[in-house]
Amino acid sequence: MQTYFKVWQVLEDLALELKKRGKSVPQETIDDLKSAKTMITVYERDPTYPENVLKVESLLGRIEANLVYMAETDFGRSFADEYQRKIVESRKVNEEMAPASSSRFIPGIPSGEHWIRFKPADTSERKDVEELVKSLELSYRLENGSLIIHGDEKKIKELVRMIAEKTVKKKG
Repeated sequence: MQTYFKVWQVLEDLALELKKRGKSVPQETIDDLKSAKTMITVYERDPTYPENVLKVESLLGRIEANLVYMAETDFGRSFADEYQRKIVESRKVNEEMAPASSSRFIPGIPSGEHWIRFKPADTSERKDVEELVKSLELSYRLENGSLIIHGDEKKIKELVRMIAEKTVKKKG
């Protein structure tokens, strides 16, 4: 449970750093940060509802994709990679400290593979993401309206960057 809050803190730090450097963070991303914090609090108080996990993961994934894309576009790949490392570390440290929980186990994903859950807005977005997943030679399956994508960590990171890039281009 603390894992989500630690990831949220790193994302908030990235948003604040972007603002300090003169970059305007979209209001939608700020709203997602607020919503994610609220959902994390709700989940921590009552972890029995799996749909809360889906919402938290979806929000954090969307925030990460947008902020990392902004960081890389405006301040370079090394700056973005630094924050991605912080995000990965915040997940690792807490997973090692926390007892194994059923919410982190995804049946059918080989041990040691990295994974993300992505909830597409519509069928068109799902098809676009499926094409990206195939081009990166990642595996995926559809589960409760979300794509469970798994494979090599570097390819997952690249996928997140590509999704963020497409999202920003559509909004732009």
